[in-house]
Amino acid sequence: MSATTPLLALGITPIGGLNYEITPDYYLNSYKDQITIAGDYPINYESVLELKPDLIIASSFVEADVVDQLSKIAPTVIYPWGVNLYEQLKFIAGIVGKEAEAEQWIKQHEEKAAKYKEEIKQYVEPDETVAAIQIFKNSFQVAGNRNMGHVLYDLLGLKPLPSIQKQIDDSEDYFVYTDSLSLEKLPDYDADRLIVKVDITQPGSEQFFEEMQQSAIWKSLSAVKNGKVYIVPHDKWWSYTLFSTDALLDETMQLFKK
Repeated sequence: MSATTPLLALGITPIGGLNYEITPDYYLNSYKDQITIAGDYPINYESVLELKPDLIIASSFVEADVVDQLSKIAPTVIYPWGVNLYEQLKFIAGIVGKEAEAEQWIKQHEEKAAKYKEEIKQYVEPDETVAAIQIFKNSFQVAGNRNMGHVLYDLLGLKPLPSIQKQIDDSEDYFVYTDSLSLEKLPDYDADRLIVKVDITQPGSEQFFEEMQQSAIWKSLSAVKNGKVYIVPHDKWWSYTLFSTDALLDETMQLFKK
């Protein structure tokens, strides 16, 4: 239950998982014929039972009564949802005896991130601010340092807007996204470079973005005036997993090299 990517990173293909985690994930496309979808959340216990698992791994956001039911099907281990991806990987590696594989994956990932962090300085000035927003119907959110923001700020060392940096600093773990904001609030997030992801799974999002681009507010933004707006595909940029984080290092480098 949400441990699919860590297991795959360790060389283990789980026999099953939940629809919400696997089906929409672009980076799991090549595995979808190997992993049985055992329903969705709320969990269909009969579907899980049919898989005859030897072990169930679930995240700590799963309610206690659900864990009790899963434990009747197979031994169930809970991994911490709130920690970062790499701590999750190490925790799950400890469960399945793949600690060395986890350390190797993290080492390669960190080396890649460090390399790109230096390379990106050729394309982005140190004082340039970078913001990433996701568009919904009639609103938008600004990314903090999780999901796509984790790649931009934590891994590549790019500079967030001061207001976003403050919210990152004030957060105990991660600051994921701002609350939903109206178009009128867009000038408050006037970054030098702007990455835009339109949530195409939400009806009306694309139309709202089209309307946004025609507005005087949009046209007044620094990134718009200077040709530094980057529209990215939702399917590649929405998730926060080991595979997406590693791939977005490449995606971000390609954006800023243009």
